[in-house]
Amino acid sequence: MTTRLVGSALGILLAAGCKAPQSASLKDVEGEPAAPQQAAAPVDPDSEVADLTGDHLGFISYTDGKPRKRAVRLYFKKLESNPNAYNVVIFEYPELLKIAPQFVTTPQPGDTGLKEMFKKRLHKLVGDLKKIGQRITVYRATPRADAPGQFVLQQLLVGPDFKSLVVNEQGTPSILMLDRFEMANAKNPMAGARITVSAVGEPGEVVVPKTSFQETGFEYRMATTVYAIAGLKSTWRSEYLTGKYLATYGKENDIVMQLSEQNGAKFAEFLDPNPNNVPIETRKQQFTNPKSAEIQGKFSVVEPVDGDGIFLFAPLGDVKGAEFVQTKMGLFVDVFDATESLGLDVVEIAHAEAAGPTDFLMYYEDPRNGEGRTKEKAAP
Repeated sequence: MTTRLVGSALGILLAAGCKAPQSASLKDVEGEPAAPQQAAAPVDPDSEVADLTGDHLGFISYTDGKPRKRAVRLYFKKLESNPNAYNVVIFEYPELLKIAPQFVTTPQPGDTGLKEMFKKRLHKLVGDLKKIGQRITVYRATPRADAPGQFVLQQLLVGPDFKSLVVNEQGTPSILMLDRFEMANAKNPMAGARITVSAVGEPGEVVVPKTSFQETGFEYRMATTVYAIAGLKSTWRSEYLTGKYLATYGKENDIVMQLSEQNGAKFAEFLDPNPNNVPIETRKQQFTNPKSAEIQGKFSVVEPVDGDGIFLFAPLGDVKGAEFVQTKMGLFVDVFDATESLGLDVVEIAHAEAAGPTDFLMYYEDPRNGEGRTKEKAAP
């Protein structure tokens, strides 16, 4: 993730202003998923579904309290064991305008002189960038034999041995329903897709817009504009990315985690979360999740299926705060991927679980060990 391009894009939007979100008439979809008759019209049984692998921008409509829409990113990875099924991560963005000041004022390696001094002073006023997401959920998407173009989304859970993955068989899951006119389109098979609401799935209806004329909400339009202006992508990495990780984005003197590989084995060491002995309540607020201030010790790391990009952490010995880590799945995501636009490859590692999709941990790769920085130095 980078702040230079995203900050510029957000700064432009802040200065120019954005179209205010229009009020929308949202039907009540709380509780169980929509009944089958509410799905898209039946499709030809011989219809094919194009590969969904990659990322897709959409929005979620909430109906609890004040109706509202939020931008979401959907990441799909195909299973090698079942080429018709996928692991899916749904990442909900925060309100982008609220984090714009942190983006714009975060100092960058190339900042010098008055620019560096000015940004540092402003940054002290607005604070560190420590939360770039609102909710993260991981699913197994399996095609429905009786309904081409539809997938059952079952929550993925960490097994009792902390080294395996299981699907949640309880309750009625959310259903992914592809648009029957778009699902065979290799360029964008998710256009027009919808995900139903479920008590063991998505808390609101998720839509991947089919056209720009659809009422998508302010946050979706904001995300679309920022990514377009800054030339950004968004990726879920499959590799285990070793190196140092920070408590907040870009704060290079606040290293709290070290990931490593030794003789083919993977490890994660959570370092002293409070080396400067600041008041504990103050320190808790400096992390994405306050629980990070209570974690210290070493974990062994396994990837249940090679290449799936889901990593599980089992404590080695007596680890402080192990209960906050061992039930979660480790995911390497680059929400604001500027690898191509800026040559900067800095990722986040998120620890997420179905039982608390808003209770994820997140740490930020030290830009000094980022792959993008290596490429930048090697460039002619």
